[in-house]
Amino acid sequence: DGTIRICGYDGDISYWNSNGLLEKIVKTPMCNGPVFTIQKYGNNYAAATFYGLFTANGTLKLKANEYFNNMLGRFRVIYDLTPPFHNGKFLVACDNSKVVMGDMNNSTFYDVFMTTSSAVMGVRIDDAEKQALIFGESELLREAFLEDPSKQIGYHAHLGGHRINVAAYLPDNIIAAGTSKGQLGFWKRGNSTALKVESSHQTEVIDLEVASDMKRFYSLDKSGTIIIWDVATLKPVMYMHSLDSGDYLYITPDNYYTGSKGIYDKVHFVNGVQVYSFEQFDLAYNRPDIVYQRLFGTDGKYDLLRKAWERRIHRMGFDPKNIYADTHVPTVKITNAKTFPHLTSNREITLKIYAKDTKYKLARIILRVNGVPVDSRLGIDICSQGVSE
Repeated sequence: DGTIRICGYDGDISYWNSNGLLEKIVKTPMCNGPVFTIQKYGNNYAAATFYGLFTANGTLKLKANEYFNNMLGRFRVIYDLTPPFHNGKFLVACDNSKVVMGDMNNSTFYDVFMTTSSAVMGVRIDDAEKQALIFGESELLREAFLEDPSKQIGYHAHLGGHRINVAAYLPDNIIAAGTSKGQLGFWKRGNSTALKVESSHQTEVIDLEVASDMKRFYSLDKSGTIIIWDVATLKPVMYMHSLDSGDYLYITPDNYYTGSKGIYDKVHFVNGVQVYSFEQFDLAYNRPDIVYQRLFGTDGKYDLLRKAWERRIHRMGFDPKNIYADTHVPTVKITNAKTFPHLTSNREITLKIYAKDTKYKLARIILRVNGVPVDSRLGIDICSQGVSE
């Protein structure tokens, strides 16, 4: 219906419209813990919560399904609940190391689908509604046939025994799974050995989603970083960072970037043990046009962004054809900096500058005061001297 449902703590389910505005909050009675997932089938609702299964018929007044929860026993935490399949059936992932089947149309239907060796964090149903993907603690990743759960395939990789938080079916019969250590594993369906394991996230992976065009998929970690992946190559296309300040930064795997204005005192370049401020390589790597091209291809907006970058390069006195990023950089220091008084009434000050490059001739010395160029944005031209020091 175009709304976004967000399940939260204290039994809250909040409804938002596509403009990001909160429309309503629905309370789950007798549930003061988190609601993990809610699903709908016809006029029936079912929700996975910290206190078991909650259901409703015709309205959103969810209440505990006492029969189902009593069958679960003492440990009734349900972490996940699949969308309905086979005319209303669903699977729930249980903390008590079980996967249980319920029925949206029958509140007293309860059937243990599978018992596992560790807590189950989630379940996914494939598009053909033939198999279920089960994942959880201690690297649990298993696929079972819905009609006969005794037919199973176990998937394995060197994941250090970490919890698999989320798994998903990708196009081309690929399975992806994200761990509490930030790893992403990939398998070909039916082959228990992993194709590869990537450690692209710095914190635990908490979501995986396939794009509507089926050509890309997204992984999200707990710090708010989203990585866009290419389905065909299983390689990252873009790293999207959301910072606490509200700023954002998009980075390509080959280090081209764009972002909000507030990022520049929060990012820097590193090569080995050398740290460089963003200004050192900003002309070469601050490329909104390349970031846009990687995300959306080449169109009218790409052309505008490309021309804007070229105008910036020309204003700085460079040729766009000769702009490239080299981690070899000259060194410069103010040799008389320690003699400056902390306070002065003089309007002028003399700087003694020592500059050196071990690979190229020095071209210019650029001086800025609070980011404003002194005399000229092109700096002091010393090309004619033909010196490296």
